[in-house]
Amino acid sequence: MKENEKVIMEKGIHTDFKENMTYGEYLQLDSLLSSQKRLSDHHDEMLFIVIHQAS
Repeated sequence: MKENEKVIMEKGIHTDFKENMTYGEYLQLDSLLSSQKRLSDHHDEMLFIVIHQAS
């Protein structure tokens, strides 16, 4: 896009989320990430946890 081009937005699209919920808050990432607790030193354990949380 060129510097002087105007962006035409659809009516009703929200672009300013400073006072609204963030994407991370919506997904409750703090809760999700804090539940990733490894129980062993196996190098693939965190991958196992993440894959199973995502599926």
